[in-house]
Amino acid sequence: MNNCLLTIDFEDFKHDLKRSLSLKDTSGSPKGLLKATKRLDKILEKTNSDRQLTYFITGQVARDYPEIVEKISSNKNEIACHGNYHDMIYNLSRNEFSKSLDLATKYLNQASGQDIIGFRAPSFSINKSCNWAYEEIAKRFKYDSSYLNDTKLDNPILNFKEKKYQMLSLPIYSPMTYFKRRIRVIGGTFLKILPLSNIFSYMDEALTMGYMPVIYIHPYELLTEDDFKISFKEMKSVELPKRVYWFLRQNQWLSIGNKSFIYKLEQILIKYKHLGTVKNYLKNNSYL
Repeated sequence: MNNCLLTIDFEDFKHDLKRSLSLKDTSGSPKGLLKATKRLDKILEKTNSDRQLTYFITGQVARDYPEIVEKISSNKNEIACHGNYHDMIYNLSRNEFSKSLDLATKYLNQASGQDIIGFRAPSFSINKSCNWAYEEIAKRFKYDSSYLNDTKLDNPILNFKEKKYQMLSLPIYSPMTYFKRRIRVIGGTFLKILPLSNIFSYMDEALTMGYMPVIYIHPYELLTEDDFKISFKEMKSVELPKRVYWFLRQNQWLSIGNKSFIYKLEQILIKYKHLGTVKNYLKNNSYL
């Protein structure tokens, strides 16, 4: 059996979308977040994978729902950082990003009691315009899991010291497709739309290229109910065309393909054994 690492980008979709629409009420869905953790645990029960994994959590979730983060931590999962808000890093100044990391790690540490040693950028949003982000990340964390790469590796963990960043990197295999789009192996929308046979091929290709296949998922993809959905009424302050657009567009993340997503995730974890938290993987292989 081949191995993989399952991770979850633990953000509150409802809060994040309300905030992006500048709504006054930015309350989220703690019920949905809790339900997602329980559903994920049931999925892991069906496989022979490790039951613990790394939760890359936004500071906002830890600030607003510390009891959820405490519960996740008490179940021996690793708590890592996913930014303070789910902001694209290329839209932030260096000073804004630096402050957001300090706030996020404070909230996460207070809620979990863990030292926060890992980071992943929201939507892997570090590009050439903001490579300085790695310097700020390296000041605060021991490893990063935002780096997208497609070159063959001798080692599944990169030592970013070679790039003058004093930390490790768990890179995400991201090959270019015929449509000039990169596939991040594997999660999110790619896990929804690709057939299982293609997913398995990309994961096998990642292993051949020297990568540890990293599965990344989100809470809302594990649900088939409307826990994270913003109602038409809640968007009453938004101009009508935009209101209609976002009322319908939510389905892309919250309902379309979610049942298939859950089935595919189960099948992946039957074929590829999830090894546990990123932190323990690094320790067990003498990287930390």
